[in-house]
Amino acid sequence: MTRIVPISRRRIVPMTRRQRIARGLRVLTVVLLVAALLDPVLPLRGRDADVVFVIDGSASMGPAGVAAAEAWVREATGVKDDDDRAGAIVFGRDAQVAHRLTATPPADLAPVVVRGDASDLERAVRLAAGLLGDERRRRVVLLTDGRATQGNLDQAAGLLADDGIGLDVVRVGEAGVADVLVQSVDAPPSVREGERYPISVVLRNDTGTAARGVLTVEVEGQTITTLDVDLPPGESTVTVDHVAGADGLERVTADLHSGDSTVDRNDTGVAAVRVAGPPRVLLIARDPAEADPLAAALEAGGVTVTRRTSGQGIPSTDRLLGHDSIVLVNLSASAVGRAGMAALDAAVRDGGVGLVAVGGDEAFGLGDYQDTPLEDLLPVSSQITDPLRRPRVAEALVVDSSESMGACHCSDNAMGPIAEDPGAVDKTEIARQAVRQAVQQLDASDTVGVLAFDTDSHWVLPLQQVPESSVVEDGLAQLQPSGNTDIPQAVRIAIEGLRGADADLRHIVLFSDGFMGDLSGLVPVAEEALAAGITLSVVGTGEGSFDELEEMARQGGGRYYPGRDLSEIPEILAAEVMQVARPLVSEGEFVPTVTAIDDATAGLDSAPPLRGFVATTPKPTGRRLLTIGEFADPLLATWRVGAGTATAWTSDAAARWSAPWVGWEGYQAFWANVVKDTFPDATGDTLDVRVEAGAGDLRVVADVPADTAGTTVAATVADPDGIRREVELHRDADGAFSGVLPAESEGVHLVTVSATDAAGAPIGRAVVPAIRAYPAEFAAAPADDLALERAVTLAGGLLDPEPPQAFRRDDLDPGTRGVRVWAWLALLALVAAVAEVGVRRLRLERADFTGRARRARVEAPVAPPADAPAPDPSPTAATVRTGHHGPPGGAPPVAPDPAAPPGAAPPGTEPPASTAPAEEPEAQPVTGLDAARRARDRAFDRDGGAPW
Repeated sequence: MTRIVPISRRRIVPMTRRQRIARGLRVLTVVLLVAALLDPVLPLRGRDADVVFVIDGSASMGPAGVAAAEAWVREATGVKDDDDRAGAIVFGRDAQVAHRLTATPPADLAPVVVRGDASDLERAVRLAAGLLGDERRRRVVLLTDGRATQGNLDQAAGLLADDGIGLDVVRVGEAGVADVLVQSVDAPPSVREGERYPISVVLRNDTGTAARGVLTVEVEGQTITTLDVDLPPGESTVTVDHVAGADGLERVTADLHSGDSTVDRNDTGVAAVRVAGPPRVLLIARDPAEADPLAAALEAGGVTVTRRTSGQGIPSTDRLLGHDSIVLVNLSASAVGRAGMAALDAAVRDGGVGLVAVGGDEAFGLGDYQDTPLEDLLPVSSQITDPLRRPRVAEALVVDSSESMGACHCSDNAMGPIAEDPGAVDKTEIARQAVRQAVQQLDASDTVGVLAFDTDSHWVLPLQQVPESSVVEDGLAQLQPSGNTDIPQAVRIAIEGLRGADADLRHIVLFSDGFMGDLSGLVPVAEEALAAGITLSVVGTGEGSFDELEEMARQGGGRYYPGRDLSEIPEILAAEVMQVARPLVSEGEFVPTVTAIDDATAGLDSAPPLRGFVATTPKPTGRRLLTIGEFADPLLATWRVGAGTATAWTSDAAARWSAPWVGWEGYQAFWANVVKDTFPDATGDTLDVRVEAGAGDLRVVADVPADTAGTTVAATVADPDGIRREVELHRDADGAFSGVLPAESEGVHLVTVSATDAAGAPIGRAVVPAIRAYPAEFAAAPADDLALERAVTLAGGLLDPEPPQAFRRDDLDPGTRGVRVWAWLALLALVAAVAEVGVRRLRLERADFTGRARRARVEAPVAPPADAPAPDPSPTAATVRTGHHGPPGGAPPVAPDPAAPPGAAPPGTEPPASTAPAEEPEAQPVTGLDAARRARDRAFDRDGGAPW
């Protein structure tokens, strides 16, 4: 029976010293391992210095200024300590690294090209801060003439101070190249037609000596005066008068020709003057014939029409401001172009110019307006968002992969021999790009397949629901040009593939260069497709595209695209697929419905029907004046956008869809009212606004009635790139409202100023064009020494230090360098673990450590006495020395008697002199491996024979 001993009576055996040591080592091992897993970093203070030299390479420095800056840097790096590092940055409008931090900087900087038409000190200093890191003492040395045209140096200096980086500024150069220049051209912002107005040209001479020149002033390219001018040092003003012409906006140009001019860029000044007169409309059309009825209607309504084709491009913003409205007739987004869209956006939003977009087969969704600035201006969206209106589509893309689809250069409309041109465009790669874009136009529920053909056909992408892009790419990789061309057999295979497709629309798009011997089978196979309920469109490459291909598309109920520009084929194919997948064109006979009364819609009760329109989606804040079709699509919609008005007409204005309207008696009045409704307010500017161009900004001053309480005045500037910035103007001591707008770039800056009262009601507005003829870098502006001093004070540096002071350390915070110590901690943990096992398992006594010395003393040889006999070299003597005991004299050893009692002497020997027990031989010391083995054996015995 087991006896249970109460806890209180149990005997607690105290730990031995060895056990305590083992436990301490075990705890230390765990602590070290945990610390190693935390991956600690030991911070070390940096002693050496890193310095980045930031060199102004803008145009205002001039070659002499840049050379002086580089000489200063060479002198500074020549006296640095060996462990110090130096880097270099060159900047203008942008900033580039000349060389990174190195202990051995090159004597001459690498040739770095930067844009010298501006000076952005902030960008350069920020780049230098990023180059420095944080491991050492750090400093930025800025070498500049102090003429910043953009950026904020104060902000950059504040960031350096927060990061513990010093900033020194060295002023080099002459703070502007000695030059004579046109500083500005001043003219009234707006005048009436036939009004005389002054033009003031401000000239500047920075050479320090008198100069001469010839000044030519032109208005709209016509010279109005040429004068010989004396140019004393400083500013001088020349004023001439001019009578406003009939143009909506007059561009005034002043050119100075002088032998003392050293910079050509600033020898021309430009101003713009708005001329108010009869209403003017700019009409831009793809095909002039499409715009003829509309232009005649507007002119009959008393509107002056200037006509232009899309091939001539969209005029710049300042040219558009000379018109009351711009009418785009059936233009695609690509025909307008990005630059044209930016100009339209500025003219409408900021200039208050009206905009009318007229539809057709190249407009709205058919013209790829989606996600463009042009669509942002319009009150309708080109995308159909109603899923109930979208049919299920099955598309078969039949792609020519014959040998002629390689890098082939062939004559247009000719069946001559195929000539390979290694530098020509690979039409098979064009086909791949076209298919990629076409598939992207389809929804996941649509069906698509890609059939490649030469004399045979095979599905590189079998008909299926739109797959992942990787599946499409695998199929396109199989398109390799080879063999001859057989179009009819390929189309028939596509027809059979689409017969059983579960879709509302089944369509074939053929992409081929048309190089085939017998073309007689093209039209019959197109008729077979249409008979099967499948439409067929053809996209040619423009080289072997013949009349038969166009007739084939016509008989197949589809469209024909000659594709003469190979680079446009991917967009053409994608647009064709989108037109089928998203049926944007509705054709038939539709009577418009009046949904809002306006000048244009007041007399439409008896309007004739239209034969078609482009489907669009109205935007929430737009006004739908007319709707059309089963789903009440917008036909005429308008809205206010910025300072202007934009209107969309989703049908056309020509014979295709609007033929019944062209002969209708109300056509002229309708279109005159539609366009006139977009005109800006006839009262014109109601605020007196002046704009003065500074080095990198525009100072705006607006006169607003002083007795208006709670007035708020805001100014917006649209730069030549379409970027818009707005600031609030504040009343100054003179009672006017003023403020500064950023404007660094070259070109037309359109400034719109609007004033509202305390209740938000408008008080007045004005639109003033300001033209910067050349970048601010070339203007006559002094160095901003105050800005340089503020930056040095913020970052804690020196202004104009000597070169040896660049690498001083006393005023810099030491950097910190982190050293990871996990490996050392892991090694210490391993040592502690081994020590813990040794202390716990091995028992080493003092004798284990002292025995080696004792054994060394016992085994040491003893020199024999001087009178001792010589050692016997006999074998017997050798035997005695090695421990064998035998009779003296070399007698053979006597065998012991088996009958003798234990301990008896062998026969023939003398008995021992005493019966006392023989003395045990002295124990030999145990060391090294033997000592460890003995300690192991003792531990084994102590633990009851338990295994290790």
